[in-house]
Amino acid sequence: MPSRCKESRRAPRTRMIASACLAAATALGQGGCMTSFPEFFHNGFKMGPNYQPPPAPLPNKWIDENHPQVRVGAPNLAAWWDTFDDPVLADLVKRAYSSNLTLRAAGFQILAAREQRGIAYSQLLPQSQNAAFSYIRGEASNNGGAAVGGSAFAGAALAPAALTIPVTIPSTPIAGFVDPGSGTTTTSTNSGVNSNGTTAAGVGTGRFFDNWATSLNLSWELDFWGLFRRNIEAANANLDQSVLNSDQMTVLLVANVATFYVEIRTLQRRLELARRNVALQEPLVAQFEQRYKTGIANSFPGYHQLKSNLENTKALIPQLEITLRQSNNQLCNLLGIPVQDLLPALGDGTVSNPAGPIKREVRIPRPVDDAVVVGIPGELLLQRPDVRAAEQQLKIQSAQIGISEAEMLPHIGINGSIGLAADNFGKLFNTQSGTGSIGPSLTWNILNYGRLLANVRLQNHLYQQFVAQYQQAILNANQDAENALTAYLKSIEEARHLQESADAAAKLTDYLVRQFKEGYLPPGAADTSAFINQLFTAINFQVTQQDSAAQAEGNIALNLILLYRAMGGGWQLRLTDGNCFGGSQAMSNCHQPIVELGRPTARPATVPAALPEVLPAPKVVPAHSAGANPPVPRWDSGPRWDSGPTLDVSSH
Repeated sequence: MPSRCKESRRAPRTRMIASACLAAATALGQGGCMTSFPEFFHNGFKMGPNYQPPPAPLPNKWIDENHPQVRVGAPNLAAWWDTFDDPVLADLVKRAYSSNLTLRAAGFQILAAREQRGIAYSQLLPQSQNAAFSYIRGEASNNGGAAVGGSAFAGAALAPAALTIPVTIPSTPIAGFVDPGSGTTTTSTNSGVNSNGTTAAGVGTGRFFDNWATSLNLSWELDFWGLFRRNIEAANANLDQSVLNSDQMTVLLVANVATFYVEIRTLQRRLELARRNVALQEPLVAQFEQRYKTGIANSFPGYHQLKSNLENTKALIPQLEITLRQSNNQLCNLLGIPVQDLLPALGDGTVSNPAGPIKREVRIPRPVDDAVVVGIPGELLLQRPDVRAAEQQLKIQSAQIGISEAEMLPHIGINGSIGLAADNFGKLFNTQSGTGSIGPSLTWNILNYGRLLANVRLQNHLYQQFVAQYQQAILNANQDAENALTAYLKSIEEARHLQESADAAAKLTDYLVRQFKEGYLPPGAADTSAFINQLFTAINFQVTQQDSAAQAEGNIALNLILLYRAMGGGWQLRLTDGNCFGGSQAMSNCHQPIVELGRPTARPATVPAALPEVLPAPKVVPAHSAGANPPVPRWDSGPRWDSGPTLDVSSH
């Protein structure tokens, strides 16, 4: 008999869960856009689809693949700036990567995403666990009515909502449970009074009574439909996406540092040419001014023509100096330091002129070899951090579909409570004061099916939207790379032609100036208008062509920088240890120690004492969700730099 009674008590609960599962099965089979039973089992007992990479519009070759200066191979994307063989540029990249504040903020976003992943994993455990202790002093009615001796429990959620979408999980009242958010205690209060004058607890008499109680309570929603496991998938993809967003910032940072450095060198070269042309024109203007003052025929137009040319050339100098200062200030911003004059530290950038060993001129960065190595475009573009970040968004949204489908099904949980209760504190810890309860619970938002089904459709539509955005990101990456490649190849030709034009103009100007200095003029009256016009035109054209040639020389480097940025080069800086990869591996698998945030570190030797202290770099170990791409490497504290020349700005 005892066993039969015990079985009879279990039967209603068993029938309740069985009925819920049968109804859920009906929903699975007839939900239309819901996951079917075969798919549910195939997906590892999880609602929603398992992520599959969508088709991508990938090119299989470059348009300029047959160009003699294009080589298909493995480009050095990890340190592409070494192509310029410029130690100052290499040091600027190192400093910017170590101290850029935007990149530092991205690192803390990674740390925040890692903690969100930890919260997602914790949802697999009992979602509510708490201890309660209460004391109630109550008064009963003499007229037989029952009174409530304490605050009633308003219900507690079986589990927190998913981290990535604002969809809440229905609440289920749990006997003897303390809601940690409200501070309300739920215990048996013994607040009523029986007709014989005793309290509801059966002890004591009179209108007044006490109730002491303590309990341990838990509520555990079982991940029957994979809601929490899908949420973990979304959290893993979110963490990987934050790492990839940081990688993309690194790509842009390195490219911007190189861009502003090339602009500074180009502007220095243009200023050098402008000042040289001013020095060339000033003696000529002075001589024509003297001739004009002494009344020599035709000297009036010659003087004003040449003076106009001189002042126009001088006006170019402040304009270039403004742009140079702005580039300097932008470079300071990227380095994470207050604005200061970097030019003394950067140097004038002059090298010996091959045309004359005695002469020196500013060297605009240019690759040692004009030939550029590019990889297979389809494979290369898929590895761009921004493209991979767009794919992580697809993984997040795919998991959201499963979360929204699981919300349509019953939430099955276990509620339990164990504690002590007595009307006297001295009896509270007596063996007869024990209380407890345990049992299954089920909640189902049957009446909210219209809203829940609309949410499932919404998440599906959002997924299709992100698919289109992902495919568009690949097309944009392909366009960027092709634009940069053709611009680089054509800028080499343009620079060559402009330099030849500038050299020819300089030779003509030199010839005419020597004629004038040696006293030889064309036949006819002295200072003929024809000669003056020829001299004026030659000088003006020389200034214009030399300035254009310098800009074209700088464009070679700028377009090559754009090409490496389009190929996603530079983020590999954080891969200081080839054995330190992402995924589900433990943090201890990474050989590098974890940097403890918030503590000052020793100042690097390359950072001058005058600069602000640099915060220690954060480290994150991201998880990796399954996908077609290789795992996302771990966030590391920074690059390992080989010994080499450094940028010294300590005196500035």
